[in-house]
Amino acid sequence: MMRHLCNPLSLELGVLTLSALWRFGFRICLRLRWLLFPVVIGTVLYLARGSLLPAAARFLNVGEPPRRVDYVLVLGGGNRTRPFVAAALVNAGLADQVLLCRDKPTLVALDGLLPPEHEIDRQVLLMRGVPADRIILLDDEAGSTFDEAHALGRFLETRPDSSVVVVTTNFHTRRARWIIREVLGERSDGISFVAAPTDGFDESNWWHYEEGFQTYAMEYVKLPYYWARYGVRWYHWLLLGCGIVLYSAVRRGLTRRRLSSTKPDQIRS
Repeated sequence: MMRHLCNPLSLELGVLTLSALWRFGFRICLRLRWLLFPVVIGTVLYLARGSLLPAAARFLNVGEPPRRVDYVLVLGGGNRTRPFVAAALVNAGLADQVLLCRDKPTLVALDGLLPPEHEIDRQVLLMRGVPADRIILLDDEAGSTFDEAHALGRFLETRPDSSVVVVTTNFHTRRARWIIREVLGERSDGISFVAAPTDGFDESNWWHYEEGFQTYAMEYVKLPYYWARYGVRWYHWLLLGCGIVLYSAVRRGLTRRRLSSTKPDQIRS
């Protein structure tokens, strides 16, 4: 038995077999490396979510401290907080007038089920003490941040020396700043951005709430999409990939936690 094991031919065959298995496994790993990479990244992101997810939210927020300006522009899409911040700026003497963009007509507004969003913003401003003659409704209709940037540009054509602060929700400030700078160019030098808070969640806990998760995840999809469409750079695609991996990792974690918190009798029913 020992002679058989110590046979040089057997040892050589064993070494060749191990070498072949090693080369085969190495080739498999090389072929699967692009599949394993997002899995590894997703796992790392999930394990470090307590520190990475708040940082991901803070990255989107480029809001600045308020300063004295001529006009405050309220971007549409956040009437639970944005017009309140604009009213506070006017009441504090930090802005003279408020600019609102007209909404493009929607089916809900046309049917009379809900007033247009700019009208909701206007009513909030009035209730918060902003005089009606200090609220300016721009002529251009807007259905996106790009439309609002163009409307602001046309308004400033006859007021080139005016200063403006743009009020939008904190997670939207980075994309809004990029869009306005892209549209207005050098004319955006006198424009600053003030971040309105989110309602019901914040940068430290957004992934614990369904609305918060959807809000930040969609912003990380929209941001690189706008960059890629209107000014692509290689790191924009990298950010898009990281955003997709982050979305998948957090979504999986939320699903697991929801299932683990479900009572057994609820599962049976």
